[in-house]
Amino acid sequence: MKDEYIDFLIEDTLRSLKEEQEKDLKEKEEKYKLRAIITAYGSFQRTVQYKKKLDCIETNELEDKKIHFKNQAYELLRHGIMGLNNREVSQDSFDSWHYTLTMNFQNLENNVLSIGQIQKWINITLKYWLVLEEFKKINDTNIRKYTQYLHIPVDKVVLTKIEELLQIFPIDEKPWSKWSNYEQYLTYQNDIRQKLDKSQYHNSPIQWEFMVWNDSEK
Repeated sequence: MKDEYIDFLIEDTLRSLKEEQEKDLKEKEEKYKLRAIITAYGSFQRTVQYKKKLDCIETNELEDKKIHFKNQAYELLRHGIMGLNNREVSQDSFDSWHYTLTMNFQNLENNVLSIGQIQKWINITLKYWLVLEEFKKINDTNIRKYTQYLHIPVDKVVLTKIEELLQIFPIDEKPWSKWSNYEQYLTYQNDIRQKLDKSQYHNSPIQWEFMVWNDSEK
């Protein structure tokens, strides 16, 4: 009976240690995800005009609304991307998911973001999470299976490269951060995809973007 007690204690201790390690790993993965979302926001933060678009008299009120909006957006983006795990893997399915998430962003309380800014946040976050997956920093997502369907994160640098290398020009002549028409945005993404299919690059849009972005940083 004494040996059974010892075996029970050992097994129970090992089980507790395993559960604690799994909890620590899960918490670490969630931190990676959130950090990627926040970093992606930082990539276009300078273009966001809270003061101009939110009707606030007091500075404290403006800050409260900004914090409230960003916290909602963080959770919406995290939850939205996790939802890709349960979808059909196809271009139509991904595009439908992307549109729905964009519209959900626009419906957030105190939203001040344009279609252009929202696409940058979604697409850069997907790009970051894809890298985290590749380096096994997060293990409960499967963005890699969508690699060929991901959209290019559009900003000034990428726009210039697309015009220079692919001779594709956006329908909307306003700066990317002021784009307001999702249909025009999606047409632009489809034009890029079709051009790449027939080009010398033979890459998916996001793989091509990785390449030209890295070149621009040299």
